Amino acid sequence: APMIDPALSEDQLSLLPGQDRRVLSVHFYVTADGAITDVSVENNYIRSDAKLSYEALESWMTGDRSAIHVEAGDLAAPLADEVLTNVMEAARRLGVERDARETFEDLFTQAVVEPAIVDGRLTTVAAEPHADAYRLIERLMVAANEAVAGWAVEHDVPALYRAHEGLAADRADRLRAAVDAAGASVPSLADPEADGQQVVAEVLAEVERLGAEGRDADRELLISAATTSTARATYDPDPSHHRGLGAAAYTHFTSPIRRYADLVVHRQIRAALAGEAPLHDPATLSSLAVWLDHRAGAVNHASARERGDLWSRLLDRDFLDAPEPAIVTGLTANGIKIRIPRLGLAGFVTAERLLDLPKGERGRLEVDEHGLTTTSGPWRLGSTVHVNFLYLDDTGRPVFRLATPPAGTP
Repeated sequence: APMIDPALSEDQLSLLPGQDRRVLSVHFYVTADGAITDVSVENNYIRSDAKLSYEALESWMTGDRSAIHVEAGDLAAPLADEVLTNVMEAARRLGVERDARETFEDLFTQAVVEPAIVDGRLTTVAAEPHADAYRLIERLMVAANEAVAGWAVEHDVPALYRAHEGLAADRADRLRAAVDAAGASVPSLADPEADGQQVVAEVLAEVERLGAEGRDADRELLISAATTSTARATYDPDPSHHRGLGAAAYTHFTSPIRRYADLVVHRQIRAALAGEAPLHDPATLSSLAVWLDHRAGAVNHASARERGDLWSRLLDRDFLDAPEPAIVTGLTANGIKIRIPRLGLAGFVTAERLLDLPKGERGRLEVDEHGLTTTSGPWRLGSTVHVNFLYLDDTGRPVFRLATPPAGTP
């Protein structure tokens, strides 16, 4: 459900072309090496000249400017070209700096398709339509969030910040075990005083080394352990280090009509600009942070359940008619957890299916304490298997069986 009535969010609060709108704007300069400088935040008015689509932007990025010119109109087309040229250059500069950061961001595999209801029919759509255009805008939005966070810290404005520890402390033992199993070396894991960023940097260096040496199985084991050892991002009134993006301080600012945390930040900044006391003190912000984290967890769980239910219905209609590659994401005595990267879909293969036992006979895998490896077969965390869909269990969870890889599969 939308946070704000669509009568407002899609009209008076939306940047409709040709309409004056009050806004809170952030201005900053992106240097040649991607640093953000000269940040200012101010109340402002804006009049949008055109509403451009991601589809047209992606065409513009490949050299075809016709769609942008149609959407912008004859008068605004030259301005659109100028603005987008500058946007592209700013994003390129930001990319130079972002790519130098040590994060696990690039280790995560994005789904290719996802389920959706289109014209009343259950089908699949591209998970990231117009991905290049989305990433271009996302890079600028992330930069704006960082700029505002830095500005709030500098001006002592109480705000909600995005906190991300990087690696979860309670999963350190599992990551150490994975490092040993992969034959890798991450010395900082043995140092309780080591900075989390140092651990991330050493893990990434080992991932690169294992790949260069052709040790793909060990590399995938380490990647799977690392990406499942990251802590969940939370809200916090303390501008904690946001290791997930490698940023010193990070907030949510760019979506005040869709995300309540952004609206809180806007209200805090508006009060500061007006010379007034902040609407929320740090204690209230702490309570808000806890509430928002719980709500976000509930929303994410509901979204995952909905997506899983849609996939289950597609699978029940023979959506997968051929073996599908899957990654082992965990091992238990009862079987292996898998994820099909192309679909972003989690599933399970029972021990009975893995061990090819007769019907009615119960199976069990001998698994190490961290769920990384088993002595009952060749499977281990991060390994690739091919699966066929079997059925939905009583909870609606898809159950798979191992399949023979298609001819020519490495």
